[in-house]
Amino acid sequence: MYYLRFIKLMVMNDITTNSKLADNLLREYFEKVKGHDYSHMMSDDMRYWEAGIKSEKRIMEIIKLLTLEHGVSRQDLMNQTLTEVPQQYNDVNDEGDDLTHRVIKCWFN
Repeated sequence: MYYLRFIKLMVMNDITTNSKLADNLLREYFEKVKGHDYSHMMSDDMRYWEAGIKSEKRIMEIIKLLTLEHGVSRQDLMNQTLTEVPQQYNDVNDEGDDLTHRVIKCWFN
């Protein structure tokens, strides 16, 4: 459902997904970012740390594919991600971002 809203957003911004692959990547991307363990780097259990690294690597690969090969705007994708993924932690910085949103913003820098 969330990827359909994003596709509508992309059309409104004159960004088109011209392939089934791009649609599938968007679906996978939003499933991954919503299920990602944003605090994996603080885990004492190596299994959670490694799973988080693997998940983050795939998320960043999808961002690259969507933006470089399918013409999705990095800024639009980041903004939609920040809208779809709620803040989950109390460690808000001066800009109002918790760990979740700081990690997401790092993926786009």
